[in-house]
Amino acid sequence: MQAISRPERQSRKTTVFALCLSILLIFIYYACSDNDNPTAPTNHLPDDEGLPSVPVLTSPDAELPARSETRSIAKPAFDFAPRISRAFADWYVRGYGIYEEWPTWIDCSGDWKDLCGGDGGGTTVEGWNHELPSAHGCFGACGLVRPFCPDSWDVKFDEFPNEARIVFWSNGVADPTPNPVKWTINSPSICKDSDPIFGCVSKVIIRSEYTVTGKAIEKKPYIRRDRFWVPKTWESGSIVYQMSGDNEVWQKSQYTTGSSLTQTESFAWSLGASVGAEYKGLKAQIEGSITKTFEESITVSEEMTVSVDKHLKGDAGKVTCHVLWVLVERFTFVDKNGDRFSDLNYVFHAGFPDGVVQDLYYDFEMQGTREHLAKYVFDE
Repeated sequence: MQAISRPERQSRKTTVFALCLSILLIFIYYACSDNDNPTAPTNHLPDDEGLPSVPVLTSPDAELPARSETRSIAKPAFDFAPRISRAFADWYVRGYGIYEEWPTWIDCSGDWKDLCGGDGGGTTVEGWNHELPSAHGCFGACGLVRPFCPDSWDVKFDEFPNEARIVFWSNGVADPTPNPVKWTINSPSICKDSDPIFGCVSKVIIRSEYTVTGKAIEKKPYIRRDRFWVPKTWESGSIVYQMSGDNEVWQKSQYTTGSSLTQTESFAWSLGASVGAEYKGLKAQIEGSITKTFEESITVSEEMTVSVDKHLKGDAGKVTCHVLWVLVERFTFVDKNGDRFSDLNYVFHAGFPDGVVQDLYYDFEMQGTREHLAKYVFDE
């Protein structure tokens, strides 16, 4: 047997050591990597982005959930002027008649009349808006028009108009004594006098002016931001596009980005924007208030449809499943416990229904703020 020289023995030892070290490093890599787990997406998202994980697909034929887990965070609201349905508050309502008389149809207006509260002394009535007492008496006339004298006049109502909002919180500061809020409503035209030949010969519209002085809310309002992923359908008609082997294909999909105008208006008003403001004003109100609340900038955009074309690639000897996930972000007014915000003296606007989870409502939704193409790999 030929003897091995000392330098050659040393070289072989070095080679063996390097080989063992390489095997150990490869083992550590796969032990710490999701690539060894066939149910995990091979291009998963990092956890430090504050986003929920995309769901795991347990097998090629497993049913995919309708959405991912939700990652939530709540912080004290910087602004809070919510839409109100009902309020237990102090009320003063007055009104007058606006008359039209045939044949000239001359317009004229009567004098203010107390309909609820007032009584000449500026007093108010405490109660709920849907339980306000009925008004009685005549609405004063003007010129040659006779006054309008209904048996009673209903001043109660079920829903506040959009412009009638009480500012409870502004620029991070609570208002302990909310200022009175005032608005005016016109009734439909009422035929006061009729003629058998000419029909209606005098009409009246009752203009009612409401003044409400609300009570301070008892809790601090918070805004909760919820983030979750939803899967989108491929042009093939499936949500999960399955492939065998190392094939390649292009697949199209569509999804909605941005926010609906209805939700943008509603949420911006609830943060203090003026009713009737243009879209850029609504957008600025939401972006500014939410950025201050979460110390993280957001971008509000109008709702639109986005089309994408994705290159899907399989792996040799594997079954691959491809899912396009789109991120949804929602904002909801809540209390410190995470429950939808409420108060003993108010019934606030219900918000918008979830559509999937029963009895779950939110105040504003931004769709398609990010997309993620997940690839799931399984043995054939």
